[in-house]
Amino acid sequence: MREVLLASLHAQGQTPLLLVVAPAGYGKTVLLMQWREALLRKTPQAKIAWLSLDEFDAESNRFLAYLILALEHSGVKLGHLSRLAETQSLDAQPQRTLCALLQALEQVQQPVTLLLDDYHAVANHEVNSILQTLIEQATPWLHLVVACRTRPAWPLGDWRTKGWMHEVSARQLSLSLDETRSVLGPRVAPEEVQQLHQTTEGWAVAVQLARLWLSSSDASLYGLTAFGGGVFEVAEYLAEQILTSLSTECQNFLLETSLLERFNAELADAVRNRTDSDQLLIQL
Repeated sequence: MREVLLASLHAQGQTPLLLVVAPAGYGKTVLLMQWREALLRKTPQAKIAWLSLDEFDAESNRFLAYLILALEHSGVKLGHLSRLAETQSLDAQPQRTLCALLQALEQVQQPVTLLLDDYHAVANHEVNSILQTLIEQATPWLHLVVACRTRPAWPLGDWRTKGWMHEVSARQLSLSLDETRSVLGPRVAPEEVQQLHQTTEGWAVAVQLARLWLSSSDASLYGLTAFGGGVFEVAEYLAEQILTSLSTECQNFLLETSLLERFNAELADAVRNRTDSDQLLIQL
C-alpha cells in the first residue's frame, strides 16, 4: 500500500483533475486502485466510476459510450444517454452527446469520481477535446483521475495556476527504500535490498519481478545479485510493455546500439552510419 503517496493525495483535496503520468511499470494502475479503495473506505456510497482504455476506444463516440456506461455502473443516473450508449446509438455528432452529458451531470448533487486508466492509448485530438471540455465545463461535483504514460495535450500550465489539477510524476511513484524492503520481505538481507533499490531506482515492476525471482530456482543458485535485464521475466516485460510501444525508428535505434555499453549521439551515428541519433535519443 502506497500510504505516503495516498496521504499526499488526500492532503491535496479533490481537484477537478488528478493526473498520474509515468512510463510503464511505475504502478499507475495500482495507485488508482488503492485511491479508489481509500475513497470507498471513507465514503462507502461514493459514486466512483472506473474505465480502462485501449487503442480500440480512441473513436469519439465509442469513448463517450464507455464513459457513460462506466458512470451509470457507478450509480450515476444519466437517463436516455445510458440506453443510447448500451446500443451504440449515440448522436453522430459527439459534441451533442457531450452537451447532454454535461446537462445530466449538472443534476447530480453529490461528488462523482471518474478514473481513466491507460489514457495514453486513446489520447488523440478528439478525445482530448472531450476530456478538456469535461474538466473545464462540468459541474464542480465531477473529479477526474487520469493515468497515462505521457502528458496529454491539455492546457496543463493554465489549469495548474487555477488550482484545477494535481500531478503525480514518475519520481513520486518510484518506491522508497522502505517500500522496496516491504515488497521483498524480511528474508532479504539489508545490503541486498539497498543494492536492488539503487539498481532499479525504485522502478516498481522491477522490484516486483525481483520478488518473484527470489522464489525461483535460479535465484537460489545465483542470488539477488544475478537479477537484472537478462532475467527472462524482465526481458519479456521490457519487450511487451516498452519496446513494442515505441516507433519503428526508435526500435531500430535500440537494436542497432544494443551492443554498446555507453554511447552518445555522435558514437551512435558512427555505429549506425546515420545522422539522426540525437533526435531519436530525445524521443526515447
